[in-house]
Amino acid sequence: MKNGMITILDQFINLTAMYCKSIMLVGSQASGLTNEESDLDLIVIAHGHNEAMEVRKIASRFGTNMGRAILDCKVYTEDEFTRARSGSENRFIWTCMKQGKVVYGMDIIDTVQLKPDQTRDSYWEHIQNVENAILDLDNGIHFTGSCYHLYDALATTYFIEAFIFQSAIRKQRKEEFIASVLEKEYSIIRDRFYWVFKHISADGLKNNIRVPSSMDQRFSRTHYDSVHKKAIPTLDYARNTYRRLAEWADNLANIYEKS
Repeated sequence: MKNGMITILDQFINLTAMYCKSIMLVGSQASGLTNEESDLDLIVIAHGHNEAMEVRKIASRFGTNMGRAILDCKVYTEDEFTRARSGSENRFIWTCMKQGKVVYGMDIIDTVQLKPDQTRDSYWEHIQNVENAILDLDNGIHFTGSCYHLYDALATTYFIEAFIFQSAIRKQRKEEFIASVLEKEYSIIRDRFYWVFKHISADGLKNNIRVPSSMDQRFSRTHYDSVHKKAIPTLDYARNTYRRLAEWADNLANIYEKS
């Protein structure tokens, strides 16, 4: 981690420690696979709702780097974290624990166990989203939403390959892997992903709320066709990963039944 990021992390810890049970450094800064755009990804367990609000306020004061927040801070209360680690955020939190480092307070790494069936089923939803994106792109609609689902599916694929299968992909940064699949369309798809991430609420994303069509007016048929061409290999890659993931989940289920 570069000196500037170390200073920011130290400042954040000093300002928020009184509100926190645990602070974990996760993402590229924890793994060491950084570049000039890398931010500080943190998971924070706050003592309560009021404390969580204070932590979020403090995090927002650290500004931006190249248009993105310097601190990407996921804040939970203790009760919220307990529910999240066993619920819909199980894979996300488990992945963070696998690569994360405790920088303040209680060590929570061993409190999270990956749920194979849930991991498999949630990944299947990504495949369905990519299939729908291909249809939308072919029909010339929902460009931004389709780009979001392509990027999101590849990001999830990266974490499955890197942290569940321990494949060679782990030596790459997530963005490098995604760029290798999307090639020259990487920039526009990534831009659309982060637009959705910034402007559509988490509940909206879960409920598959469509991006307003006005956001797509500046994209031509050529844009749709070029992204469509990259959606096909994205789907093929995801399907191959799913087959391996389903086999992994079934094998673990058999082991659990015998134990």
